[in-house]
Amino acid sequence: MRSIRLAKTALAVGVTASLLLGADRQNSSVLAASLPNDDKAIVHVLNRIGFGPRPGDVEKVRAMGLQAYIDQQLHPVRGNHGHSGANQDYVIETVAALEKIGYRETGLHLLAERLK
Repeated sequence: MRSIRLAKTALAVGVTASLLLGADRQNSSVLAASLPNDDKAIVHVLNRIGFGPRPGDVEKVRAMGLQAYIDQQLHPVRGNHGHSGANQDYVIETVAALEKIGYRETGLHLLAERLK
């Protein structure tokens, strides 16, 4: 049971870190000019990449722009802060905590070192 929990934690750390490291490489300015920003397109996107529009969602997306909303959905980690600080710090601290309890995975360790 402990090994399953550790594996799930390691996977979550890996996904989080890959999002953090990949955020700087993303450039969507080419698509920004070609996306419509009308309500029909917004509702379509909300249905396709979410659970459909909730009250106020169409207005929120219209205000921020469809491309910005899609970027936010694709890169939820970028620039965010959690309860324990910046997400980069969270990854480093999680890897340290895993190593403290005896779980050392070379890839995660290298990732934490790279984020420092």
